[in-house]
Formats: sequence, structure tokens, C-alpha cells
Amino acid sequence: MTDSNLVIFFLNTSILLLFASVVITSISTPRKLLSFKFTSVFLGSYFYIFLNFNAQYQMGAYLANTDQVLSLAIILCTYIAIVIAQPSVKCFKNEGASVDYEWNTLWYLSMVVAIIGFAGTYSFTSQSEKDWRGTTAYWYMAFHATYPSIALMLWASLKTPGREGRIKLICTGILAIACLVPFIITVRRGPMFPMAIVLLFTPSLALRRPPSRFILMSGLAATGFLMLLFVTIRDYSVSSDQQWSKVLSLNVADPLLHKAKNVNDNEFVYHCYLVTTSYRNGLYQYGTTYVNLAICWIPRQIWPDKPDLTVGWFESPMQGNHVFEVVGSALSGGAAAGGIANVFLQFGLLTPVFFWWLARSFENLYAKCIAFGDPRHCLVYVGLSAGLHWFIAQGVEAAFVPCVIYIVIPLVLLRFVAKKSETVSAVLQYT
Repeated sequence: MTDSNLVIFFLNTSILLLFASVVITSISTPRKLLSFKFTSVFLGSYFYIFLNFNAQYQMGAYLANTDQVLSLAIILCTYIAIVIAQPSVKCFKNEGASVDYEWNTLWYLSMVVAIIGFAGTYSFTSQSEKDWRGTTAYWYMAFHATYPSIALMLWASLKTPGREGRIKLICTGILAIACLVPFIITVRRGPMFPMAIVLLFTPSLALRRPPSRFILMSGLAATGFLMLLFVTIRDYSVSSDQQWSKVLSLNVADPLLHKAKNVNDNEFVYHCYLVTTSYRNGLYQYGTTYVNLAICWIPRQIWPDKPDLTVGWFESPMQGNHVFEVVGSALSGGAAAGGIANVFLQFGLLTPVFFWWLARSFENLYAKCIAFGDPRHCLVYVGLSAGLHWFIAQGVEAAFVPCVIYIVIPLVLLRFVAKKSETVSAVLQYT
């Protein structure tokens, strides 16, 4: 092996071992299955291990060894930063407010919000012709309101004793499935993972007990496979019996390998392209793209020339022919570059520092969830965890609006149904 191949082998092996250690540690300590570390590794394993190995095995001609070394090193350093992040509040005594709530009122209010979100999205997706440019984004993004609403309904159901609580729990499950129907029909994979996080994380936090290893792992695995299946069958038109027969003839391996084999639809390849181009040309946004997110709330009907969500203040490697000039291949609309590349375009080699700060923030919030069981902490944590799919797969811009929705709805509705509070103290412990 050449020296560069040896380095690539070392980096790939290190990433694999690091991911495996997080999974093993999390399984041995079930509470850690709800942590940012495990969730980011679960999502990242597809982008940075599976697609990575497929890219090197089948698409080596598209990637220079030096490009792979830089790209893999950024991934490894980023996940090392995530793993070493620890909560700053660990083992310190803290005080918090214990609030009582009107759970019955909360359940019905949350149901109304969920139905409004479902109706908004369904009314948009049911249009025969969609005017994407002339329609406010808040209409077709209304489905994001369903996730925190379902989490609130689930929490309130678990806090309601007896037969009434069981009935509400069943109704919550039915509504959760109904909210996914438009996306199943349109074969959209993105909305599946946030709902899985809501349904898998909320009961454990509400009941203040570690999650079931089997239920959580099998639930995430089933959701992941379903998302990959959606990617595969989306390439078939289901308007005829002949195409339906093609879909039904797919084997188990097709959803796993179909996307990875296509260079125009491989997120790891795009990660390499953008990281390499940005590094070689010095094209960074220095966080200005994230600053511009402050204006994303202004509808285009009011500001037609509003900058796009992904635009910063400086020249981007995604503009013009920068990528083609550096790596010899152009970007297409088939894949996103992933969260690590998205942050790299902003901060370059400081990307691991950003992820360390993010992981530490998640760890702090999760430590408070364990110590106090406050629904305000817990449901915000569930919402942010649900938004990790948009972040790991696409980046901060894609996750920003959903995460804000996931935070605001629980805090507003819980504030509305709060009854009284008292100060309590607890020792914040992670394990």
C-alpha cells in the first residue's frame, strides 16, 4: 500500500472503532442511548461509514487520495470532539423549579396544534400543481408542528392515570401515524426519523426510567431501513402496474446499496468535494450563513429578494465551477454534503470545536432532564434530538427552523397550562 492508502486505512479504522465504542458504551448504559453522542453516531454511521466504504470500493476514480485524507480527518476529529464533550453541570448540586400542569388541557391543546400542522401540510401536498416560489414556506412546513405536539400529547397521556390515560395514548399513536401518511404517499424519508425520535425518547423521559435497549435499537433500525427503502422506490413511478411490479421485486439489499452506488447521490462523496474545494480555495463563510438565519422568518411575499437560506456574506465553493475546477466533477442536486461539511464551509479546521460546543450543550440539557424530569427541559431535548436528522444529513440551515418550532411549541403550551411551582434541588448525574 502507498503511504496515502495506509493513512486512509488508519483513518477509516479509527472512525469505525470510535463509532463502535460509542454504540457499545451506550448499550451497556441505556440512558446514553438517548444522548447526542449516540444519536449523532447512529445517523453519522450511514453517511461516514457505509457511504464512505461504498465510495472507496466502487467510486475510487472520483476521489483523489489526498481529498479522502483531509475529509476523513475532519470526520474523525469532529467525532472525537463529540465523544470527549462532557456536561459542565455533572455531579454539581443545582436547583430548579418543579411545576405542576393541567395534563388534560395540555393533551387537547396539543392535539389541536397537531391537527392544524397536519391539515396545513396535507392541503399543500394534495395540490395538483404546487407553486413553490409563490407560496410561503410556512404552509408546506406546517408538518413540523406535529412533532412537538405529538410529544406533548404522549407526555400528557403518560401522566394521566387509568383508563383515560390509555385511551389518550392510543389516540396519540393513531394521530402520529396519520401525520405520516402524506409523507408515505409522497415517499419522503426526512419526516420519518423525527417522529421515531419523538415516539422512542418521550416515554423514557416522561416516566424517568432508562429506555428499553431492544425497543429503541429496533425502532431506530426499522426507521433507518424504511428511510433507505423510500430513497430506492422514489426512483420508480408508481403510476402503472408495471412499475409497481419493479418496486415489489426489490430485495433487501437494494435499499441499502442503491443510493451508495450512485456517485450523484452519495453524501460522503459530496462531503469530500466541498471540504476539499473549500480548504484549497480558502472559501469560508466565517459563520455569516448562520447569522443570516435571523432573517429567514421574513416571508418572501414581503421581501421577494431575500437571500437564500444557505447564502453567507462571502463567495461560496458551491457557486460557479469551483468544485469542478478542484476535484474534476460537478455537484448535482442528488445529495446533500452533510452536517460536518456544512459546518466546515463556515469554520474550516475549527469544525471540531463547533461540534464540541454543540455536544456539550446537549449533554448539559440531558443531565438536567435526568436530574429533574422537568417537561420543559425534556421536551425541548426531544425536539432538538428530532431535529438532528436535518442537521446531520444537511446542515444547520435545514435544521434551524424545525428546531425552533420544536422548542417554541412545548414551551408556549406548557407555560399556558402551568399551575404552580416550587423549588427543588438535585444532584445532576449522567449515568
